[in-house]
Amino acid sequence: MRILTQSPQNLSQVLRKLAVGVVLLVSATVFITVLWLSHEFDDDARESSHLMIDSGLNGVVRRNEIIGRDYAYWTEAFNAVAANDIEWLDINLGSGVVADTMHVLVLAGAPLPETLGWADNASSHLDSTDFAAFRAAGFDLIARNAHNPGDNAISAFVDIDDTLWTIAVDWIVPHDRILDETEPKALLVSAVRVDDQTAAQWGKIFLLDGLGFVTNAEEIGSREAIAINGSAGTLRYLVWSAPRPGMEALRAVGMPLMLALILVTVAIGLGALAVSRLAMRLERALIAAEVADRTKSEFIATLSHELRTPMNGIVGILELLQIDKLSAEQRELVALGLNSAESQLELIDHLLAFGQIDSGNRQISTGPFIPGETIREVVALVMPLAVSKELELSVVHKGPIHTTLLGDHLAIRQIAVNLLNNAIKFTDQGRVSVHLEVSQGFNGNRLRLTVSDTGPGIAAEHIERIFESFVQVDGSATRGDCGVGLGLAISQRLAKAMGGVLTVDSMPGKGATFVFDVLLETRVTASDILENAA
Repeated sequence: MRILTQSPQNLSQVLRKLAVGVVLLVSATVFITVLWLSHEFDDDARESSHLMIDSGLNGVVRRNEIIGRDYAYWTEAFNAVAANDIEWLDINLGSGVVADTMHVLVLAGAPLPETLGWADNASSHLDSTDFAAFRAAGFDLIARNAHNPGDNAISAFVDIDDTLWTIAVDWIVPHDRILDETEPKALLVSAVRVDDQTAAQWGKIFLLDGLGFVTNAEEIGSREAIAINGSAGTLRYLVWSAPRPGMEALRAVGMPLMLALILVTVAIGLGALAVSRLAMRLERALIAAEVADRTKSEFIATLSHELRTPMNGIVGILELLQIDKLSAEQRELVALGLNSAESQLELIDHLLAFGQIDSGNRQISTGPFIPGETIREVVALVMPLAVSKELELSVVHKGPIHTTLLGDHLAIRQIAVNLLNNAIKFTDQGRVSVHLEVSQGFNGNRLRLTVSDTGPGIAAEHIERIFESFVQVDGSATRGDCGVGLGLAISQRLAKAMGGVLTVDSMPGKGATFVFDVLLETRVTASDILENAA
């Protein structure tokens, strides 16, 4: 009961706080997880949007390069240029612009006398000045990249007529023979507009909002952007609103998630309330049990004390009767009564000690004592009982047993008395051995008291029970009047209170050995201090 009542009496408060903690932990975990997932989804969508825009730009550029290459790598086109056949060029090359495969086509260079240009309907306002600009951009790109006839077409972004274009540049060469370096050749520049209309088409395809072009970095704001660079630097910024599918999903599931958390909170709260009420009932039961246990211990201590006084009187009267002249029958009756009274007095002493320890009134005190003298007194006390049973009682000493130590003399004496009494009571023949050892170490002086007997021994399954209150295990088939089983329980509690241990080693038919081990300090006198100082 004493162990049970050491449990915390605020269990209901602990459970309520635990429930609140669980609710907060679950809510925080769910909230943080959802935010993290939405953030990850948004990051993935943002990266995907960049990849899609890059693929769109690269697709326009590569398509224009392929178309330009098809027109430039053409023997009939080379011959028409060489023959200055404008009509053929207009029908066969200019038709590409008309068919909307490209938006602007420009031919320039020897042997053409002038720059030729074609534009679609959307760029029909372009004039010779604009075509010359395409021509200049083409020859500049050729020069910067050291492009030779027969090489793959090369591309760049240019800004002409306040419009962003991607141009593909290539030399017009025959496809069925190798061009002689001395032969005159013309340059083909195919151009495709990359404007707001293009951005709007991509926005529909890629499901991106606000996709368009801006010219200044200040106009980007919080939007995503890709810089489109030309030979002179950044020409445009392609911007769009960053997709946020994670945040949109969070908005969609926010209310259901909140309701789910509320339901979980209510469920945990109701469960915690029920458990806390049960814990409160348990607390009240523990408190009541503790009060009852304390009352019982105090009652046993008080009753034992009250019984001890008249029993001492009875023992005294019986001892006085033994002195008088009595007949043999009367003397036997007086001896029997005295033996019964002494047994009853021993039982009362045990109950008194147990009640004091269990109620907490027995406090361990520290005072000087000599271990050898204490054990000698105990052996002298139990010697008559050993002699009456014709048992051999031997004592062995080891170490400085006459050194003055500091400890609870009465507690150590009671442990020794209980161990020796038990050994003698449960041993019918043979011997009881007492071994006292005192050894000095760095942490103090170790006192070890060993009591061995040749009694019936204790079975292994009973070893753990012998230190319980009101338990007796003697290992024999029949047992006489040997008390109520408090001696070992009292001894073990006193040993633990002093910071020591009480152990037992036994086998059925081979007796038992009890060992009491405790660490004590040495008494320091003034002469010791002076001697150490000298």
